[in-house]
Amino acid sequence: LADDLEKARRQLSKEQSKSPEDPSGIERAEQDVQYAEDAHNTLNRTLIAEIPKLINTRVYVTDPSFEAFVKTQLQFFSDSLQNMAVVQQRLPSVGGPGDDSVLDERIENVMSQVRSLNICTLNV
Repeated sequence: LADDLEKARRQLSKEQSKSPEDPSGIERAEQDVQYAEDAHNTLNRTLIAEIPKLINTRVYVTDPSFEAFVKTQLQFFSDSLQNMAVVQQRLPSVGGPGDDSVLDERIENVMSQVRSLNICTLNV
C-alpha cells in the first residue's frame, strides 16, 4: 500500500512537471494520491488499533498452551522415571568395577547375536 502511495505521488509530480496547462491529468493524479493516502491512513489506524489487541489476546492463548505443554512433559518424564526404576530393579546390582565387566560381556553377547541376524546384514 505504501508502494501504491509512492507511485501515485510520482505520477502526480510527473503530471505537474509535464503539462501544467492540462488540469485534467493533474486533477486525476491528485485524486489518485488522495485515494492512496486515505487507504494508507485507514489501514494504518486499523493496524495501530488491532495489533495491541492481538498481542494482549496472545497471552491468553500462549500461557495455557505452554502450561499444558510443561505439564505433559512432567507427566511423560515422571512415567519414564517410574518405568526406568522397574528396569533398574531387574538389573543385577552393581557392586564394583568387576561387575561392570560382567555386564559389558553380557551386552556384547547380545549385540553379537543382533549383528548375526539377517536384518542387520542387509545392504540398504
